[in-house]
Amino acid sequence: MTAVVAFELTSPVTQAAAEFSLGQAFKQGDVPSGQYLHCDLTNFAITPTRYWNDGSVKLATIKGRVPLTANVAKRINIWRNSTAESVGTILTAGSIATAAPTASVQFGTFGTVSLSSLLASPVLTYYSTKEMVCCVYSAKCGSGWPSCRS
Repeated sequence: MTAVVAFELTSPVTQAAAEFSLGQAFKQGDVPSGQYLHCDLTNFAITPTRYWNDGSVKLATIKGRVPLTANVAKRINIWRNSTAESVGTILTAGSIATAAPTASVQFGTFGTVSLSSLLASPVLTYYSTKEMVCCVYSAKCGSGWPSCRS
């Protein structure tokens, strides 16, 4: 398949699974509405975040893990396809709640917020993959502030 765009990653040290995250811009029409983005990695997620007025992808976040050899550039090709990538089971905010982590944030004299009770119902989910989910939470944290985001 012909790449719509490509980028390279390098590292000063060899890594079996180097994590990366980046934003990739696309020209209008490069990825028309109804097309999906794919890459030549196993562990990745490509999430369109902005669109042109014709519905084509304008900007996407690309996250993943890739093996890197010290000081050797690794080329990552991105292409479009009419078929969605089979990505396995996608994690959700519910997945975080099921894992039952415990954490709290203390805001001095304003109060403390326990994150455990918030995990299943985020205000916003930025992205979800089979390996991670990124959420924003909001809660009352005392009489001094109306709410606190974490």
